[in-house]
Amino acid sequence: MSMISYEQPEDIKSDPVSYEGKSFPYNMVSDHRRFEELIYSIYKIKIVRSEFLPYDTISLMNGVRDQGRDCALIKDGKNYGLIQCKKYDKSLSKDMLGKEITKFVLYSLLDPTLIHDRSQFEYYIAISGGLANECSNFIDQFKHKIATEPKLDSLIKENLNFPTLAPLKINDPTFQVIDILSAIKVKKILPADLDSLLYEPAIAHITPLFFKVRTVTDNSHIIELKNDFQRFANKVLQKQEIESELLKGFKITR
Repeated sequence: MSMISYEQPEDIKSDPVSYEGKSFPYNMVSDHRRFEELIYSIYKIKIVRSEFLPYDTISLMNGVRDQGRDCALIKDGKNYGLIQCKKYDKSLSKDMLGKEITKFVLYSLLDPTLIHDRSQFEYYIAISGGLANECSNFIDQFKHKIATEPKLDSLIKENLNFPTLAPLKINDPTFQVIDILSAIKVKKILPADLDSLLYEPAIAHITPLFFKVRTVTDNSHIIELKNDFQRFANKVLQKQEIESELLKGFKITR
């Protein structure tokens, strides 16, 4: 399986504008690949700083035949997790998530190295927008709900229509899929989580690679200066008035 790792994504001119103190506009990132590079860049730093344990390596997949994963999370050369990135304007639905996870698990039946230890495997879903309430609740209770999910069978059959997964049609993989899904952990990475990470001092330097950050200025002091200027613009000040105004400034700066 070919993998590619970027030390730093290339800067591009069409980066969306982000205003200081506001959530970053992830849905305005130029394309899905750019969003994947953002997620990779964030978690690459976290892993280098040993702040995203137990992983010691992250690999950004090349986008072709990625087997249902955008970033592979690796420990000691083995696959212990992944991050699947979804850039959608609308909220991610439960069915969309179910299809993605099921597709990956089916690929793991063809290539067992994709999941080194299912009991420790973590499946992260990073989204640019929101999660439908049903989808969010499904993730929170994934281990308890997946085995009895009524649409699971149809999701498996839908994914088996992919030519690369067609060999699994020979023997019904449903029970194997349920066994794996019931063992792995599914976790969400929300825009609010990404905001918090991008404001961390160790990560903030990558922000200009993806967004044009503009500072929101407090104009109240400028307005005060303007008013003062207009008040004195056409006035001849006496010595006592000048000393009085200077005293005000002296008190303020002290």
